[in-house]
Amino acid sequence: MSHLIPVIFFPVAEAEVPTRLETWDDVAALVGRKLDTAPHSGYRQAASRNWWHLNALWRLSMALTGADLGFLMDEVSCLGPETLTRASHSIERVLLMAQGRIPNLGAYEHTDLALLRQPGAEAAVSAAVAEPLVESRDSGSGAAIAFYSFVKSLLAAIDECLSTGSRLMYIQIDYRAYHPHA
Repeated sequence: MSHLIPVIFFPVAEAEVPTRLETWDDVAALVGRKLDTAPHSGYRQAASRNWWHLNALWRLSMALTGADLGFLMDEVSCLGPETLTRASHSIERVLLMAQGRIPNLGAYEHTDLALLRQPGAEAAVSAAVAEPLVESRDSGSGAAIAFYSFVKSLLAAIDECLSTGSRLMYIQIDYRAYHPHA
């Protein structure tokens, strides 16, 4: 059984940051306001089947740059300038490295990364575009493009926050926490 994990991220002013940032319930109202004013709010949404995009980006970042993008696995995170800068540099390096063949990642190697090593996967880096809503694909020829579209969309949101002095609100909704029998 697989799980489709919605991932939401958008710029947020310091004054808008909720005092509690642990679960979806803590940020649901803020997400609703940002969604209501999209695309002007910078609201972006992607999906990751079984955390594939999130896990692959984390593994690539750790292996290729040494930067731990641990926020990718958090249910809710609000990233400040230091974390945003580190994430931006790491993601840019991952995208640059991915234009060639992705090397073996040693301790960070995982079977999911095979999708990014299929013939023509290098071309997916340039074919992918940053989008407000990224379609999820976790198999076949579109998997690499969907992954890199997610990565480029996240990078665009991070860079927007850095240029405007905003923070980045990052949320993944694991419905199993709310529907344990699903």
